[in-house]
Order: sequence, then structure tokens, then C-alpha cells
Amino acid sequence: MESPVTLVLALSALVVGCAGRAQDPGTEEPAGDGAAHALAEHLGALGGPEEVVAIGPHVVHGTIEAEGGPGSFRDQVVPDGRYRSTTIIGDRIERVGFDGERAWTVDESGEPRTLSGREADAVVLRAALESMRYLDAGWGIVRARSAPPETLLGLPYDVLVLIAPGGGEMRLLLDRAEGLIRRTVFDGTEGRTVTDHEDYRTLGRLPLAHLFETTSTDPRSPTRRKRVERIDPILDLKDDLFRIPTASLARDHRLDGGDRSLDIAITVLEKSVLVPVSIDGAQPVSFALDTGAGASRIDAEAAARAGLVAEGENRATPLSLRIGGLELRNLPLEVRPLSELSEAAGQPIAGLLGHNFLSRLVVELDLRGAKMHFFDPATYMYPGAGGELRLAFVKGAPRVVALANRRFPGRFLIDLGRAESTIYEGELLRALMEDDTETPPERIRPKLFTIAGRAVPDLELLFSPEKELDAAGRIGLSVWRHFDLVIDYSVERIWVDFRG
Repeated sequence: MESPVTLVLALSALVVGCAGRAQDPGTEEPAGDGAAHALAEHLGALGGPEEVVAIGPHVVHGTIEAEGGPGSFRDQVVPDGRYRSTTIIGDRIERVGFDGERAWTVDESGEPRTLSGREADAVVLRAALESMRYLDAGWGIVRARSAPPETLLGLPYDVLVLIAPGGGEMRLLLDRAEGLIRRTVFDGTEGRTVTDHEDYRTLGRLPLAHLFETTSTDPRSPTRRKRVERIDPILDLKDDLFRIPTASLARDHRLDGGDRSLDIAITVLEKSVLVPVSIDGAQPVSFALDTGAGASRIDAEAAARAGLVAEGENRATPLSLRIGGLELRNLPLEVRPLSELSEAAGQPIAGLLGHNFLSRLVVELDLRGAKMHFFDPATYMYPGAGGELRLAFVKGAPRVVALANRRFPGRFLIDLGRAESTIYEGELLRALMEDDTETPPERIRPKLFTIAGRAVPDLELLFSPEKELDAAGRIGLSVWRHFDLVIDYSVERIWVDFRG
């Protein structure tokens, strides 16, 4: 069970000191002491920890060349050793993960299973390799020992052996002079897997390998050449991400295009974006795309017409929702009256697509062209030149930082479910008021308002006395229609490309 290697910089920071000490090759290295000594020694050689970029939770995107054709991978890693990797080659999807206790995989039919023996060891050791604290005494899953040097291409290399709970071992060949890992070797149940590391770059002042070539004697794992394309630091990766999926969640969406959908026509009104949704195979009805909503909803009358039965606390779960080439399963919907929303839009609206919908997929919106696309978040890489914004979530609503008059930042909620943009009572409002009056005006017009470095023309912010959700205001559809948007909740990012 082979999965892509990503952050070797973490390992190089920890192992160089361990590999260089005189030690009985058969003696296990004390995990905590060895890590602390090696890390201190290596950081000291680099000039001190203040010059090294801290590595926290992160997502690694990359591409693959394999016998089955080109592909891509996405690895999600946290420093305590938890790990999840998704690889797509053609129509084949491989998923493996480690939650700190159990290694798991999802097979081609979508059924999850817990791994054991050498299969589990392979995933645990790969997670350890990519985690900055794989030798942390508080974790204590993977042990380490040094071994006699080995020769690679005529040159001697130090060797460190990682030992998994099941007894499986991964050997690391280290270039101690440069602090780099040149090769990893794992002997699994079905054969030996060898990964050579190339094309080192730096993150901060630590080395990072960007190219890997993996060969295996296991016929199920042909030669693969991988390239890291991008690493996104993330504020937080949720615990649920690393747990073994349930059988239902393992197959929660399917895209007709493999990892993307074809064009899906949408309706862009003054106050809402409407998406055609088919419930359990019926004729499509209109759902409003609402980034300001936490949960997705369905109108009570629409639920009754679709034959949905409420499951306590006014919730219902259709067998499937289809939007163009996207099929969604197991998406709970709150059942509520939405007649006011229909009246405001001037046409029937059967439901809302909120946070629990948007968090499953990457959504690309072309509001001027009235179309959208969906992408599988496991393999998506943003290809455009738009500005990138980091998202922070408050009760499921995404929030971004915008800049008013070149020097006044404010955290605004993204709200595609309303037309107008608002500003609340607070420091930003007072900074933008041009006189000393105590009463805020009904409307504020900043001289310059920028989002991801892109100026928003003729922006008008309506004053709202009721502050909501720890934000300076809300940015509504009248602003976002000037941009092409790509929303990826899984990496807490939105990309905005100004269209004028």
C-alpha cells in the first residue's frame, strides 16, 4: 500500500543528529530524547529556530506519472502524525489514512476497511515520515534505531530505521552533510517499495523534496513518478478527516467527469444564485447557493412533494441530489418554510445549499457567464491567476479580510444569499466616517475597497446596527458578481479573479 511522500523537511530536521551518533546498530533510539537532540542540533546548524518556518497542519498537492496514465494526489497532514492521502490515476481512486491509532483504506468499490500487518505498517510509517513529530515521546507509535551505513551510487549514506507497531521497518538513507533524505525502502507483504527523492527546494531554511520516483516489486504498485506542485498551510484540519470513513460517507459524491463536472447552467438574480437540483431523480427545482448558511435546507412543502420523511428535529436526507453531472448522497437537509425567500426572489425556491454542501466539493462560479463547475477536492489545484484569500469560519459562514481606504482592514462574511453589502458598528465603521458625528450614516462609501488586492468599484456599504458573528460586515452578491470565484473549504481558501 504505497502513498505519495510529501514533507521530508520535517524528517531531515529530526533525523540528522540521530543518524550521526555512535550507537550499537541493534539498539533502539529513545524516541523523545533522540528527537529533541536531533532537532536542537539541526536547528542550531541552520542558525537558530527563529529562521525556520514553523510547520503546522498542511495540504500537499501534486501530480503523478504512472503506467496507468497521468494522475494527481492530495495529502493532508498534521504534526502529530495523522495523515490522509488521496490519489487519482485515470478512473482509479486510492484513499489511505491514519488517525493516530488505526490505518485504513477505501477500496475501489467505495468500501472502507481497517488495515493490519504490513499494510498498516506501510501507512503508519508513511504518516510518520511526513509528520514533524514522528519521534515525539508523547505520541510514541513509531520507534527509531540507527543502522550501519549503506552505499548508493558509490557514495556512503547514514541509515535510520523507523519501526512501526506491527514490526515493519522503513529504512531511510540520509545525506548527513546536506541534511537530505535520498531514499526510503519498505519491505511489505507483497514486496519491496523503493522511493528515490530528487529536486530539493527549501521552505524557510529546511530542504523539501519536490520529485519522487517509486518502484515496487508488488505488481499492484507500478512505477510512479510524483511531483509536489503546491503546499497550503491550514489553520486546522478537522479530526473527522483522518478517521476511517463509514461506508456511506466513502461514496458521498460522484462526478460524471471523474474529478470534475461539465458546465452547469445557473440563474443569477439580483439577490441570489439559483442552482438546478434534482431530488431522488425528480425534475430539477431551484436551490439557492448560500455561503452565509451553515446547514443546507429544503422548504417544507418541497420536502413533502419529494416524499421526504423528517428524521427528528425537522431533518431529512434524500437518497441523492443531482446537480448536472454531480451526484450527492447522504446530505442532510433542514426542513423549514422558505416562502419568504421565494417571495424575495420572485420565483419558487425549494431549498438552500449551505456549508455542509460546500465543504464536500470545490465550487467554481462564473456569475457573469451564469455557469458553475464542481471539482473533487482530493485532486483540485487552482490553475488561475486570481488573488488568494484564507477563509476563517464562524458558525459555518466563511469570513475573509478586506481592506478599506488602503489601511483599514475588516473581517467580512462572504454572503451569496443577499444582494447588498453591510457594515456593522465597530472600529472599521468609525475609521471610515468622515466627520465626528455619533450617529452612523445609513450608507458608507469607501474611497477604495480591495479584496485580495483587487479594487471593488463603486462599493456602497449599508449600516446595520445588529452586529453578527464577530465580523465587520457582510459582502453580498452585488460585489461578488464582479469576480470569478473558486471556493475550496477543504483548504480554507477562496480565489477571486476580477472581471470588471
